[in-house]
Amino acid sequence: SVAYHVGGGTLDAGNPRKTFLNFRNNLFMLHKNLPAAEIGWVMGVRKWLDWVAAVKFLLCGDVKNFRAVVKARKEFARRRAEFYADRQHNLALSVDGGQNIPERMNCSLLFLYYAKGVRTFSALLRHVGKAKRK
Repeated sequence: SVAYHVGGGTLDAGNPRKTFLNFRNNLFMLHKNLPAAEIGWVMGVRKWLDWVAAVKFLLCGDVKNFRAVVKARKEFARRRAEFYADRQHNLALSVDGGQNIPERMNCSLLFLYYAKGVRTFSALLRHVGKAKRK
């Protein structure tokens, strides 16, 4: 796997370069690893959420981060085909097409953060633990 980021350092949370890399790299990760049965609807929801985030940046006067999200979406669209072989390889490695991954959470982190107030990793683990016991 290849990580596309700037060195080993960190960029400030509001840095447009970081915004661009986070959005773009996450799109590539989803494209390379989602099972065929999920890729359509997940990428559709993701596209909608990316535009919500972009508009939020714009409404808050953060034009640079708005442009970073738009640039990430454009680069993903332009370069997606480059990752087709990686996607096929990853899906071939999975026994069931990626349907049963025990470590995979079957919930929305955005929902947990905004609706349930889950703000820390330890709280996330507690919430996921409760869901799995049901």
